[in-house]
Amino acid sequence: MGDLGGALERAVMDALWAADEPLRVRELLNLLNATAGRRLAYNTVQTVAERLTRKDLLRRVPDGQAFRYAPTQSRDDFTVALLLDALTDSPDQGAILARLVESVPEADARRMLDALNARTTEPGSGSGSGSGAGDEARG
Repeated sequence: MGDLGGALERAVMDALWAADEPLRVRELLNLLNATAGRRLAYNTVQTVAERLTRKDLLRRVPDGQAFRYAPTQSRDDFTVALLLDALTDSPDQGAILARLVESVPEADARRMLDALNARTTEPGSGSGSGSGAGDEARG
């Protein structure tokens, strides 16, 4: 999975996640320039879109002589993948998970607890059935 290397990459991804459909570079440029402190050049946005495509964060959709760009995954899926990558890299996943639970607002902790309870009480959700990525993170 790719990562977002800088503010402009994050801005491009934010714009595309918020869009209802894949966007051409010109459309993306107009959105970014509407909210940016400094005007961006077309070539700059095109270069960033291509870099994000190489990182597998965007896919190109042919549109006549040009391309439209779309995220390869939702913002939520991207965020979960980042968290799982960071967790997997840690030598003590349990300590990281405990720190996360202690750090989130109480309402978010309740949602986490509800999700964990639902996962462990669903039929067929025994310790041997997992999705794969999360199993590695738990060590």
